[in-house]
Amino acid sequence: MILLINMVAKKILAAVIALASLISGTCWMASASAQVDSIGASAKAAEMLIKYSALLNQSAAVAAMVAGVCIALALCLAD
Repeated sequence: MILLINMVAKKILAAVIALASLISGTCWMASASAQVDSIGASAKAAEMLIKYSALLNQSAAVAAMVAGVCIALALCLAD
């Protein structure tokens, strides 16, 4: 029974790692696009794009932290 729980936990962690990595990468790419769009934009638009980019960077960092914690947990469950 414990082996089954261990196996299921590993699969759940693998899915969370993949999802968190996908979210992190997507946020990072959208942040970079917003920064590129802010170049040459009006001052007000540039300010809004930079704030949006910062929020996306923060979301990417949180998702990367979640993935890192899940990787550490998966290593603890390793045989």
